[in-house]
Amino acid sequence: MTHLHISALLALCVLSGCLAPTEDPSGRATSELIATDPLPIVSEWRNAADGCEELLDDYVVFGVAEGAEDLVVAIERSGILCVDTLDAIAAELISIGLEDRVASLRAGHIEALEHVLRGSADGDVGTSRIR
Repeated sequence: MTHLHISALLALCVLSGCLAPTEDPSGRATSELIATDPLPIVSEWRNAADGCEELLDDYVVFGVAEGAEDLVVAIERSGILCVDTLDAIAAELISIGLEDRVASLRAGHIEALEHVLRGSADGDVGTSRIR
Protein backbone atom coordinates (compact mmCIF):
# COMPACT_ATOMS: atom_id res chain seq x y z
CA MET A 1 0.00 0.00 0.00
CA THR A 2 1.45 3.35 -0.99
CA HIS A 3 1.73 6.50 1.12
CA LEU A 4 -1.05 8.02 -0.99
CA HIS A 5 -3.37 5.07 -0.26
CA ILE A 6 -2.68 5.21 3.48
CA SER A 7 -3.18 8.98 3.56
CA ALA A 8 -6.47 8.58 1.71
CA LEU A 9 -7.58 5.87 4.17
CA LEU A 10 -6.70 8.11 7.10
CA ALA A 11 -8.69 11.00 5.63
CA LEU A 12 -11.66 8.73 4.88
CA CYS A 13 -11.64 7.29 8.39
CA VAL A 14 -11.57 10.74 9.97
CA LEU A 15 -14.47 11.84 7.78
CA SER A 16 -16.48 8.67 8.38
CA GLY A 17 -16.72 8.77 12.14
CA CYS A 18 -13.43 8.35 13.93
CA LEU A 19 -14.37 11.44 15.89
CA ALA A 20 -16.40 10.57 18.95
CA PRO A 21 -19.07 12.95 20.20
CA THR A 22 -18.49 14.11 23.73
CA GLU A 23 -19.94 16.81 25.94
CA ASP A 24 -18.01 19.73 27.31
CA PRO A 25 -18.75 21.02 30.84
CA SER A 26 -21.44 23.38 29.50
CA GLY A 27 -23.37 20.40 28.09
CA ARG A 28 -22.74 21.24 24.43
CA ALA A 29 -21.74 18.38 22.16
CA THR A 30 -18.19 18.52 20.83
CA SER A 31 -15.99 16.11 18.91
CA GLU A 32 -12.57 14.92 19.88
CA LEU A 33 -10.32 12.15 18.68
CA ILE A 34 -10.33 9.30 21.16
CA ALA A 35 -6.83 8.62 22.44
CA THR A 36 -5.96 4.96 22.05
CA ASP A 37 -3.08 2.66 21.28
CA PRO A 38 -2.63 1.60 17.67
CA LEU A 39 -4.11 -1.73 16.67
CA PRO A 40 -1.40 -4.36 16.19
CA ILE A 41 -0.36 -5.33 12.67
CA VAL A 42 -1.38 -8.93 11.93
CA SER A 43 0.77 -10.76 9.38
CA GLU A 44 -0.84 -14.22 9.30
CA TRP A 45 -4.43 -13.28 8.45
CA ARG A 46 -4.94 -14.65 4.93
CA ASN A 47 -6.51 -17.96 6.06
CA ALA A 48 -9.05 -16.22 8.30
CA ALA A 49 -12.77 -16.40 7.57
CA ASP A 50 -13.81 -13.69 5.14
CA GLY A 51 -16.45 -11.61 6.89
CA CYS A 52 -17.24 -11.30 10.59
CA GLU A 53 -21.04 -11.33 10.60
CA GLU A 54 -22.37 -13.12 13.68
CA LEU A 55 -18.84 -13.99 14.85
CA LEU A 56 -17.97 -11.06 17.12
CA ASP A 57 -18.48 -10.75 20.87
CA ASP A 58 -17.18 -8.62 23.71
CA TYR A 59 -14.00 -10.71 24.07
CA VAL A 60 -12.67 -10.24 20.53
CA VAL A 61 -9.72 -7.89 20.01
CA PHE A 62 -8.73 -6.32 16.71
CA GLY A 63 -5.69 -5.80 14.52
CA VAL A 64 -4.85 -4.42 11.09
CA ALA A 65 -4.16 -6.85 8.23
CA GLU A 66 -0.56 -6.46 7.09
CA GLY A 67 -0.41 -5.58 3.40
CA ALA A 68 -4.15 -4.80 3.29
CA GLU A 69 -4.42 -2.00 5.83
CA ASP A 70 -8.05 -1.32 4.90
CA LEU A 71 -8.95 -4.68 6.50
CA VAL A 72 -9.42 -5.35 10.21
CA VAL A 73 -8.64 -8.73 11.75
CA ALA A 74 -10.76 -10.02 14.64
CA ILE A 75 -8.77 -12.12 17.10
CA GLU A 76 -10.04 -14.39 19.87
CA ARG A 77 -8.17 -16.50 22.43
CA SER A 78 -7.72 -19.43 20.09
CA GLY A 79 -6.39 -17.28 17.24
CA ILE A 80 -7.57 -15.27 14.30
CA LEU A 81 -11.33 -15.39 13.94
CA CYS A 82 -12.13 -13.41 10.79
CA VAL A 83 -11.22 -10.46 8.60
CA ASP A 84 -13.47 -7.72 7.25
CA THR A 85 -13.55 -4.03 6.43
CA LEU A 86 -13.52 -1.50 9.22
CA ASP A 87 -17.03 -0.33 8.35
CA ALA A 88 -18.42 -3.88 8.28
CA ILE A 89 -16.91 -4.69 11.67
CA ALA A 90 -18.19 -1.38 13.09
CA ALA A 91 -21.69 -2.17 11.80
CA GLU A 92 -21.55 -5.66 13.31
CA LEU A 93 -20.43 -4.28 16.69
CA ILE A 94 -23.33 -1.83 16.64
CA SER A 95 -25.81 -4.56 15.67
CA ILE A 96 -24.81 -6.70 18.68
CA GLY A 97 -24.95 -3.82 21.15
CA LEU A 98 -21.22 -3.10 21.36
CA GLU A 99 -21.36 0.37 19.82
CA ASP A 100 -19.16 1.67 22.65
CA ARG A 101 -16.22 -0.19 21.05
CA VAL A 102 -16.58 1.40 17.60
CA ALA A 103 -14.91 4.75 18.32
CA SER A 104 -11.84 3.13 19.91
CA LEU A 105 -11.66 0.60 17.04
CA ARG A 106 -11.65 3.42 14.48
CA ALA A 107 -9.14 5.47 16.48
CA GLY A 108 -6.83 2.45 16.93
CA HIS A 109 -7.04 1.77 13.20
CA ILE A 110 -6.02 5.37 12.44
CA GLU A 111 -3.13 5.12 14.90
CA ALA A 112 -1.93 1.90 13.26
CA LEU A 113 -2.11 3.45 9.78
CA GLU A 114 -0.18 6.48 10.98
CA HIS A 115 2.51 4.19 12.44
CA VAL A 116 2.69 2.23 9.17
CA LEU A 117 2.99 5.47 7.21
CA ARG A 118 5.70 6.86 9.50
CA GLY A 119 7.45 3.50 9.70
CA SER A 120 7.61 2.99 5.96
CA ALA A 121 9.27 6.40 5.70
CA ASP A 122 11.72 5.50 8.51
CA GLY A 123 12.08 1.80 7.69
CA ASP A 124 10.45 0.83 11.01
CA VAL A 125 6.73 0.18 11.45
CA GLY A 126 6.73 1.19 15.13
CA THR A 127 3.64 -0.77 16.22
CA SER A 128 3.20 -4.22 17.67
CA ARG A 129 2.92 -7.22 15.39
CA ILE A 130 0.95 -10.44 15.64
CA ARG A 131 1.77 -13.43 13.48
